[in-house]
Amino acid sequence: MALQLAKLLEDLLGENQVFFGGEPPPFPANLPVAQRQELERYAVISDRVGGFGPWGGLLGLWEAEPKASWLVLGCDYPRLTIDALSWLLSQRDPLRPATLACHQDGLLETMVGIYEPAFRYLLEGAWLDGGKRMNRRMQQWPLHTLQLPQSLQSCWQGINTPSDLELLIQQSSAQQ
Repeated sequence: MALQLAKLLEDLLGENQVFFGGEPPPFPANLPVAQRQELERYAVISDRVGGFGPWGGLLGLWEAEPKASWLVLGCDYPRLTIDALSWLLSQRDPLRPATLACHQDGLLETMVGIYEPAFRYLLEGAWLDGGKRMNRRMQQWPLHTLQLPQSLQSCWQGINTPSDLELLIQQSSAQQ
């Protein structure tokens, strides 16, 4: 799935604009050589701090490129499309620390978003304070939050549990 998203980003942003954060997982023994080589061509920027989840990876990105804004994608969003990412980029507010979509239930979707350099300082403060309940903390920060258009809501459906995967499979089967 990571390779699929990397190619999607390259289609949108161009080559040499896609990085993997964190430590790459070991390749499965049965991964075809062509796919292995394709994944190895992407640069990997290590997490700055361990035990802070994807936020440690984002801090690592800013350590490597302190003035950069980052379009961040978790690797578990199989329905993301160029249209969805183009919409997010068109809504970007670089004067706010982050541009994020908000689900109908009020939860922020933090692993598909645009993070500006100002977010780094909020994130570092949260980490120093224990880094707990990030979504709740972020609800209090001056972020640019967006209501997802109905037509794009499925794009922000992450796969975090076996039941999420089962639901995705059922939905995909029903659409065919």
